[in-house]
Amino acid sequence: LTFFVGPFGEDTPEAGSVNTPWRTIAYAISQVDPSPSFPFNIIVLQGLYVEDITLKPSLYLSGAQGNDVVIQGQISGAEQSGLINLTITPLTNGTDEILLDMTSAAMNIRNVTFEGTTTRATIGILVVGDEPGDSVIDTCTFTSLNTGIDIWDAIPTIRECQFNDIAEVGIHIHEDAKKTRRRHQYLG
Repeated sequence: LTFFVGPFGEDTPEAGSVNTPWRTIAYAISQVDPSPSFPFNIIVLQGLYVEDITLKPSLYLSGAQGNDVVIQGQISGAEQSGLINLTITPLTNGTDEILLDMTSAAMNIRNVTFEGTTTRATIGILVVGDEPGDSVIDTCTFTSLNTGIDIWDAIPTIRECQFNDIAEVGIHIHEDAKKTRRRHQYLG
C-alpha cells in the first residue's frame, strides 16, 4: 500500500492520498500498520519536514522521484524498513548528533544524502547490533559530517557511496565489528 505526505496536507485520518496528503511524516507513520506480508510505502512530496521520525518495521519512506525532499531531524530505523531519495539534515539547534540510528534494524537505504553543518559534529548513520548486517546502504552521499557511517557490530553492505568534507572518517569500523548475515528474507 502507498500513502502520501506533503507540506500542505492535513493530518486527519481520511487524508493520505496523492490529492489530499498527510502534512507530517510522524502522523503518517502513526496511521499505518505495515507487516512483512503487507509492507507500506509513504511517498514524501517536495518540501522541508522538520521532525524526528521513528520508522515502523516493513515501512519505506521515499522522496517523490525528481523532487527535493529534506527531513530536518533524527530518524530511528526499524527492521525491514527503508529510506529512498531523501536528504537528512540535523536540526538547526545542533542537537542531532546522529541523523539515522540503525540500532538492531536491517534496512535498505538508497539515494539518501546525509548532510551535516559547517561544524561537522554529526554522525550520518550509527550501526549497532547484528541485524544491520543484512542492511544495504547504496548510492548515498555523506557531506559535512564528523563520521559518515559509524559501525560497532555487524557490517552492512555499503556500495557506491560518496564522502565529502568529513572531519574524522567516512566509514569507522570499530575493532570488534564483524561481517554477519542472518539470512532471512529481506524486502527491498
